Amino acid sequence: MQVFINFITAAANDVCKEKKRATINADDVFQALEDLEFAELLPALKESFEGTLQLCMGTDLGQALTGGEADTLCVQLRYPSSPSTA
Repeated sequence: MQVFINFITAAANDVCKEKKRATINADDVFQALEDLEFAELLPALKESFEGTLQLCMGTDLGQALTGGEADTLCVQLRYPSSPSTA
């Protein structure tokens, strides 16, 4: 499993570098999975990711963070390609 994660992370890093960014985001991982012909994993992964976003927008994660940290984290998760995270 660890080798698979490293493989996907390396591919996502390549996608990120192509876009001239320094931080890997969810879209980079999704693109890497597609590029590496693991597209069959995308529907379940995207569904799980959306569930995580919903949790983030709820009170559980929001209460764990202080002030604007929760809002910033949720925005970065929901909009990974936004200028504030590039």
